[in-house]
Amino acid sequence: MKIYVVRHGQTEWNLEKKIQGRVDKPLNEQGKLQAIETRKNILNKKIDLIICSPLLRAIETANIINEGRNIPIKYDTRIIERSFGELEGCLIKDVDFNSFWDYYKNLEYKNVETMYELFERVYSFLRDMKSQYEDKDILIVSHGGVGMPIDCFFSNNIPQGSLIEAGLQLKNCEVKEYEF
Repeated sequence: MKIYVVRHGQTEWNLEKKIQGRVDKPLNEQGKLQAIETRKNILNKKIDLIICSPLLRAIETANIINEGRNIPIKYDTRIIERSFGELEGCLIKDVDFNSFWDYYKNLEYKNVETMYELFERVYSFLRDMKSQYEDKDILIVSHGGVGMPIDCFFSNNIPQGSLIEAGLQLKNCEVKEYEF
């Protein structure tokens, strides 16, 4: 079973370096072009199912990638972006953003989803996906925050310090491949 994980294309808030979280922003023109390029890059990959976050930026990315292929798409709230509560919309530079991505600190702050909560829901999704679709190759279209626990799950390693500083955050429309 192969798993391909792609982060959504760029949004205006990505460009402006704002904390996006669950704010439902669409792709900008660059994000749409990134999704088209990703579609071309994975055209020869066997994909039986797309599982997508229900946020608009992920849905738009999945639909662009799926153009001409008609792969079934399912939506799962467990791969929605991490909630940043009252910090959503703030500039990344105005908060200690890297500390919020330190699993071992597990910061609790102003309705921000903790790292433990994020990891538990993503790990639950992956365990269920493995048991439900063991004979399928799957494309997951999600978010930078979700891609980090996915990487930790498959590497069986949670690095010390910020997962962003450890280089685990996918770039917009970057694809990573894993295997169960």
